[in-house]
Amino acid sequence: MISCILSTARHSFPIIGLPNVHIFEPTLRSLEKQTFKDFELIICDALYPERKEWIERTKWSFPIKYVPMHPNHRFWFDRKRWSICASLNTAILHAEGELLVRIDDCSEFDPLFLQMFWDGYRSGYFPLAMHTRFRDGKQEYYNEVSRQGPVRDTRYPIVKSRGGRMVAPYHAYYGYSSLSLEAALKVNGFNELFDGDRSQEDQEMGLRLYMAGYKDMFILDVNHQVIEHEHMPIPPDV
Repeated sequence: MISCILSTARHSFPIIGLPNVHIFEPTLRSLEKQTFKDFELIICDALYPERKEWIERTKWSFPIKYVPMHPNHRFWFDRKRWSICASLNTAILHAEGELLVRIDDCSEFDPLFLQMFWDGYRSGYFPLAMHTRFRDGKQEYYNEVSRQGPVRDTRYPIVKSRGGRMVAPYHAYYGYSSLSLEAALKVNGFNELFDGDRSQEDQEMGLRLYMAGYKDMFILDVNHQVIEHEHMPIPPDV
């Protein structure tokens, strides 16, 4: 019922403070613990097949499709430029689930993570999850001396001030997001005109979904959280 799509271009050990933790380790281990079981994971890896052996050495309880970027999507990547939309569109080509959930590497999920996506979707929404930052395997704070405030998603205080749950505008569509496969195909996937540089391709997707009639559908809940481990950026050679 759910296809998790993950695009990556980082090397295998980029997590700050945890140099021996593989890029996929927190992500796949927490997917193993999901209460919602009817899902697949699609990884489109710019460094394919570098991580193939690591994935295959473990027998996972869910199907994994580990794929290279589609030849028709490689224009900017072959020029060593940012190519997130093309990579996500490759993943969508392999998706079989009714609901697409975009996730990232170096991330870790609560056992109810996918269940909350599915419940929100069945209620008529495209749920969005918010992240909280971890560094060295611990909660990261803005001020380490006074420990004032954990480092969270910028949307978190807005949602909390509105009762902990709200329907969000299209420009809040980013990060760990979802949409139906039907909607993704209706708007022709992510806009590859945004590739070639870092961009706001996810918010632009939110705008096109809104223009295509998917209005008042993006739901945010303070209890729908993701741990995002601080990591090194995509290296220049990639």
